[in-house]
Amino acid sequence: MLYLFGAVKRQNKEIASKGSALRLIHEISAIIRQDTSFNEMLEKSINCICLETGWPVGHAYLPSTENADELVASNIWHQANNLNLTEFKKITSKTIFQKGVGLPGRIWETQQPVWISDVSKDDNFQRAQQCKILQLHSATGFAIFIDDQILAVMEFFTNKKLKKDSKLLQTFSTLSTQLEQAWKKNLIKQKIEKSEEQNRMLLQSAGEVIFGIDPEGKATFVNPAATQMLGYTEERLIRQPIHPLIHHSHSDGRPYPEEDCPIYSKAHEGKTHETVNEVL
Repeated sequence: MLYLFGAVKRQNKEIASKGSALRLIHEISAIIRQDTSFNEMLEKSINCICLETGWPVGHAYLPSTENADELVASNIWHQANNLNLTEFKKITSKTIFQKGVGLPGRIWETQQPVWISDVSKDDNFQRAQQCKILQLHSATGFAIFIDDQILAVMEFFTNKKLKKDSKLLQTFSTLSTQLEQAWKKNLIKQKIEKSEEQNRMLLQSAGEVIFGIDPEGKATFVNPAATQMLGYTEERLIRQPIHPLIHHSHSDGRPYPEEDCPIYSKAHEGKTHETVNEVL
């Protein structure tokens, strides 16, 4: 009976652990869907992880803007209400890590989550004295990379001495991949938006008439020179068939069939046309 009770207890613990991991992954997914900056996403993720796991301290190290081979402390922190981290934050702000050095450096070097059961017994942990004062014993963390380029290291501390939790480390690996993919998409979005803005500025400043039409012959964009020459506002032209508005007649007043229009043919058939003496 004792064996059965122990087996059921272990099974319930495993179920609870899986449930916590799933909740964490779900909550981070919700954070990722928000339109936020990288640092905002990082801060929300750290808060979420600390609250879900019960680890009272969380912090982010970021690549130095002055030296690509160093990690420097950020102002992104999570702390439990009963902790005074003033001195710990002060020491952390002055502590810089390179690959392989300290908890952040080891995470950076291995590109894997790292677990320290007791920081006071770890020879490669620089802030052990401050952790001892705060009675912070175990530490862990993981990083976010894009194409081997480090974006951030998240480190967490608890006042308990905990054995290595392989399932939590696996969850961290999943979260790392989630955040990496999300920020890749965000960077692509930023590049597209920047390109669109550059194109918009070029169109706005161009002295020539420029407008675009879709395969249905409807205007997708017009520049100021086009609205000025054609005598229509941008609102009047956008998403409207262009041919009936500006190219419906020949110079002598005869109707200009849409199927004969080189502009329409270019948009509808994907052909290139060059023509002169057209009247708009």
